[in-house]
Amino acid sequence: MRSESGGDTDDASDDRNGCLCSRGRAGLFVGLLLAKAGVRVTVLESHDNFDREYRGEVLQPRFLQLLQQLNLRDYIESFPGAKVRQGTLFYKNKRMGSFSFEDVSGAFPYALWMPQPVLLQALYDKARTFPSFEMLFHAPVKQLLHEGDRIAGVVAETADGPLEVRARLTVGADGRFSAVRKLGGFEIEYEHYAGDLVWFTVPKPADGGEELRMLITDGQRLYRPA
Repeated sequence: MRSESGGDTDDASDDRNGCLCSRGRAGLFVGLLLAKAGVRVTVLESHDNFDREYRGEVLQPRFLQLLQQLNLRDYIESFPGAKVRQGTLFYKNKRMGSFSFEDVSGAFPYALWMPQPVLLQALYDKARTFPSFEMLFHAPVKQLLHEGDRIAGVVAETADGPLEVRARLTVGADGRFSAVRKLGGFEIEYEHYAGDLVWFTVPKPADGGEELRMLITDGQRLYRPA
């Protein structure tokens, strides 16, 4: 079994080591921020790349504020996406009301509709400019490493065999079907709603503007950008 470690556990610098198990932007964001601070960090991604379907691709004004604070807003907005400045609610084709993101946040008067693969690739490209950042693809987590009563890292399965990654900090950001959560014995709480949500994408009309239209009918609801 190969091993990756920050070195002797008595070394104070090892306190800054991090291992992130990721399936999306949360893991990449944490990895980027740790690497930017000089932390030696390894992000483990179970898939081969970012080219797959995701649920939820709208970055709200609060998220844009976060990007601004991290000096990433201009960088992220340089990638393909669409600004959504207002929303309108329809019931059986009758306009019921509307809202403007400017009323939500004057400093960030829009949401950003950006495909997740585009966002993840952008975060990855930025993160790997830092020498302390490493990301391994096709490396699903199979085991947690224990030292006494704490988690000391993980074992991931790679094309070259099992890989042991030891770290002071282990973060499980690997989605709703988290392997880290299952391996750690963590329980989750569900909130049940009287309805189902089906996520899908449709081509944007050629004359589409910067509006999000919400169409509601009896027993059905559809959201789409105009």
